[in-house]
Amino acid sequence: MRATPGTEIDAPRQRLTVEELREAAVSSNTADAYKSAIRHYQITCGRLLPAQPDEICQYLADHAHLLSVRTLEVRLAALSKWHQVQGLPDPTRTVDVKHVMKGVRKKFMSPPKKAKPFKIEVIRKIVAHLDAEALQALCEIQHGESRETVQYRKARRRQLKALRDKALLLVGFWRAFRSDELSRLVVQNITAVRGQDIELYLTHSKTDRAAKGKAYHMVALRELCPVSAYLDWIEESGICEGPVFRKIHHWGAVAEDGIASKSIGPVLRDMCESAGIDSESISTHSMRHGFANWAAKENWSLPSIMSFVGWASHRNAAGYIRDNHDFGSLSLNSPADRIEGSHSSTVGQTYLAIPER
Repeated sequence: MRATPGTEIDAPRQRLTVEELREAAVSSNTADAYKSAIRHYQITCGRLLPAQPDEICQYLADHAHLLSVRTLEVRLAALSKWHQVQGLPDPTRTVDVKHVMKGVRKKFMSPPKKAKPFKIEVIRKIVAHLDAEALQALCEIQHGESRETVQYRKARRRQLKALRDKALLLVGFWRAFRSDELSRLVVQNITAVRGQDIELYLTHSKTDRAAKGKAYHMVALRELCPVSAYLDWIEESGICEGPVFRKIHHWGAVAEDGIASKSIGPVLRDMCESAGIDSESISTHSMRHGFANWAAKENWSLPSIMSFVGWASHRNAAGYIRDNHDFGSLSLNSPADRIEGSHSSTVGQTYLAIPER
């Protein structure tokens, strides 16, 4: 029986230690990045901890031309956290370290790399390919003689993979989910009614730092429907509880464990390549970025987009939504190109005047 999102589940719970709960409070991606940063400082560079401010300044100077500014900022955050956990003064907060880091930004800051947004036409093409793949595999399964044959198992794997990938793409796109959010969806925290809607509950997310939990609602659509795609995958795979999106073994068996967050990007690129679409610069942010652009073109107001996607500031939204600065007949570009014009920090001024949808 599926639980209503956000309610208590009457199932035995494992007793956890204080240390296990502390670890659960920290994002696994963040924890991995911090561990890597500390290893680099101590083992690769042969530096000692605790560190002094001048030692960290020299570390920044030695690596400013080798590492990106963002990477150095993560390294500083990791060093800061290490000292805080040990109950030691934080050397990264000193004036000297801050001045050196400011100099690094001035000398080496570059525009952030943006994922290529999925256009709705691309989503249609990928889904059409996945539907064709699932149908062809189903035909092979129905005409097969035995479930023990290699041909049957390969066809079964292709069918399940097509259904899973379609659900992952459409749920991820229409709810503008991040990769870690997709990887943490569990069946018992989702309710879906075909032809009506779907509600997905996450215990925490990047914008829910306090882990209070949040429900994400999405209505059924006439085309590219995430509700139908989700139900088709769940019903065919037979998953009753646990992770929604899972690996599919070589012979067509669905794994017990969910897909890792870092594996979702490669899955999306594989979808693109199989459908004959250029996968360069495609990542999980392509779904989030693509949805924001689609919503803007459909005349959603900026507050509506920010609320639906989960952005807390206009600055965050400006990094994804492309402004429609139309120069009309003076422009050398086509109308379609003008819609895809370059983004700027004034995005809020573009859509605030549009009636809310």
